[in-house]
Amino acid sequence: MNLPNTITEIKANAFQYCRALASISIPNSVISIGDYAFSDCSALTSIRIPESVTTIGAGIVTGCTNLTEIQVEAGNPAYSAVDNILYDKEQTTLIQCLPSKTSVSLPATVTVIGSSAFNNCTGLTSITLPQSLTTIGDRAFWNCTSLTSIDIPRSVSAIGESAFFNSGLTSISIPEAVTNIGNSTFSNCGYLASVTLHDGITHIGEQAFAFCSQLNAIELPQNLASIGKSAFANIGLTTVIIPDKVTDIGENCFSTCNQLSSITFGAAIKNVGSNVVGSCPLLTSIVWNATKANDFNSSFLSYDNQIETFTFGDNVEYIPDNLCEQMSKLTSVTIPDKVTTIGKNAFGRCSGLTSVTIGNSVKEIRQGAFYGCNRLTTIIIPNSVTTLGNEVFSGCRNLESATIGNSVIGIGEYAFSECEKLTTVIIPNSVKTIGYAAFYECTGLTSITIGSSTEQIYGDAFSECTNLKSVSCLAINPPVCMWGSPFDNYDKDLYVPTGSGDKYRNAEVWKEFNITEKTFSGIHSAETKEARIYTRDHNIVIENALPGTPLSVYNPAGVCIESMEISDSETEIALPAQGLYIVKYGDRSIKVVL
Repeated sequence: MNLPNTITEIKANAFQYCRALASISIPNSVISIGDYAFSDCSALTSIRIPESVTTIGAGIVTGCTNLTEIQVEAGNPAYSAVDNILYDKEQTTLIQCLPSKTSVSLPATVTVIGSSAFNNCTGLTSITLPQSLTTIGDRAFWNCTSLTSIDIPRSVSAIGESAFFNSGLTSISIPEAVTNIGNSTFSNCGYLASVTLHDGITHIGEQAFAFCSQLNAIELPQNLASIGKSAFANIGLTTVIIPDKVTDIGENCFSTCNQLSSITFGAAIKNVGSNVVGSCPLLTSIVWNATKANDFNSSFLSYDNQIETFTFGDNVEYIPDNLCEQMSKLTSVTIPDKVTTIGKNAFGRCSGLTSVTIGNSVKEIRQGAFYGCNRLTTIIIPNSVTTLGNEVFSGCRNLESATIGNSVIGIGEYAFSECEKLTTVIIPNSVKTIGYAAFYECTGLTSITIGSSTEQIYGDAFSECTNLKSVSCLAINPPVCMWGSPFDNYDKDLYVPTGSGDKYRNAEVWKEFNITEKTFSGIHSAETKEARIYTRDHNIVIENALPGTPLSVYNPAGVCIESMEISDSETEIALPAQGLYIVKYGDRSIKVVL
């Protein structure tokens, strides 16, 4: 084919896939040749670059399997050809190799291997790179399926995206000057079994090692900060330890790793994409050291996961939303003492969960945190917790015992709904609000005690509690019933504080009950006995204290030196001197020695 002398530019992909094109004459009027201009012209046997051309794009003869000659006219100021390899004039940048080359040794002048320079050189079996090389461009060795090894010089500081995509490499060592592994750099390298990554690498890009099916072990760099989407998807890893400086992990990062059995997440994790370890059928163990990870939009596991062990590191402070959602094989969880918040749906629908231990620093348990944990029988909510979110234990149908800590201020909507095995509930004096349908359909519930500080109870809070026979309300003033009645029938006894009977008989909803006045000192005593009183340094500490309980401290002479009403679940009192003291807490007295 002879092109007219009026043409100044051959655009990108201009003759791509023209498989019948056997020859072409490029006129001296042409100034530029675009990317992949003649790629996959499988019948083309030679190409000659005229002296007028000053710009050549990437991969211009990629896939030209019958090409036997690349020439550049001697007068061309920008380009040269040596041994059928196209370079810039000074031979510092390799632009395009003859696709049929099987062995290449590059001159010492080369510093850059350009984009797609060896793209689709499927017969290339060996290459010698010079110590002057600094850059390997995007797709440089793309689909070099016969290239099984390559020694990348220490001088190389940049390796482009898809540089070795679908190559035949069996092992690779990344030079220390390279800090970033680009997207798809080694993706689809089905024979790659050994990878050496140095600690200076800070980022691994999307699909960087995806589909490297023979890669069953890799040590991630200690300074690694981020890992892209699907970076290690569909490979043979058995164990993964994510270093403590990694903050971001992209979605599907380790998905479909069919041999993966355990993974450890480092302390600095902030953002984790969905399905990070999804569809890993042998994955049974996760260690989570992330101190303050952000909430997840959805689970980082697929719902058919086989997780049996989920271990939290001692320094974890926050459990993100959806973290362990629907881990049906998980049987027990221990929340570390530094955790302050359990996120939304964090353990939702963990249908095999039978044991939960919540640390003493947790202040908030968010919506649905333990929703649908059908095998959970006992829960102790520590005194540190102030907030119970909506649906927090909803659908825990085998929950028989729920101890609500004495710092909880509000119980959320549907918080304990459908907990069919609960028989008795004591709502502590700290609770001010009981949410809508909070105990809806707790059909096994026979009695409930409502604390002295409760001000509002929302509609249907105790509806469909078909076996509820007795309600005790310790509040002197009847709580206001919001959004309709909390009860769906009044065929039960209501016990209220002595002297408050008339208030309840004149209050909406409450007046429908059979009301009896009662002194609740027995219940008060039982609550105060839960407190732990001890000394620390020169102080007296009252732990697990019930807010509102009177407290007095006396010296050995019987003189009261401190008198107060407890306001927090833990109170600490500094005393003036060492010696014997008597602490009176509620109806309980104890001697302490400093």
